[in-house]
Amino acid sequence: MENIPMYNTVANAESKVTNLLIRSKIFQRYYIPLLKSLNVFQYKESCIELWCWQWHKLEVLKNSFSNIDFSWLEKSPLMLSKARERLPNTRLLEWDITDMKNIPNESKDIVCLFQVLHHLSEENRNKSYNEVMRILSPNWKVVVIGSFRPEEWKINQVLWDYAYRFYAVLSMHPSESLIIKTSHAAMSIISPYYYNAEKFWYYPLSHSTVFWKEYPWLKLLNTITPKVLWDTIPCISDILIFQKI
Repeated sequence: MENIPMYNTVANAESKVTNLLIRSKIFQRYYIPLLKSLNVFQYKESCIELWCWQWHKLEVLKNSFSNIDFSWLEKSPLMLSKARERLPNTRLLEWDITDMKNIPNESKDIVCLFQVLHHLSEENRNKSYNEVMRILSPNWKVVVIGSFRPEEWKINQVLWDYAYRFYAVLSMHPSESLIIKTSHAAMSIISPYYYNAEKFWYYPLSHSTVFWKEYPWLKLLNTITPKVLWDTIPCISDILIFQKI
């Protein structure tokens, strides 16, 4: 998605830092044990996390998998400066996910895309897929954490879309007033066409619309939905793990 104005606004908001800290605890509690159980980071590997603008996941990963050589790609200079405060000994790079020409071919053992794909237009997603395939070493993994629309029932898809529009507008609306934010989020359900979904990074993806069906050399290893609230309620974001074969 081009020219997203939210980067600098969100990076400077105190509420964003608080939100990231909360997310880091969720990531630590529910996602890390799953990644450990699947032996995703079991060897000494080179891993890059692509353009997430959320340093909290990388910080948790570094603390959980000390044997891994992590680096991070980010589009926003301001978010990079924020990340450098938290991760002073990590390679934090200002590149574009759609054109990673400075990263050598097949140089990364693991590529992580955490909450990235719904930020991109279809054209830019296709460009980024080609780049991911180029930099990933054979027989190594792509780890995707994303908010994927359920595929089975149409009613589930509609409810999922409503929930995401509400959350996106609530999270990204510029007003500082929670009442005003909530009012706009509610109106996004009542009058969805009034709100430009992409303006609020809302881009729902089903598993079948993401890139692996067009890349026969990717093998799906695992699809997992973590559970929260006493391990009963499915988390809003799935983990998808693929291997380049």
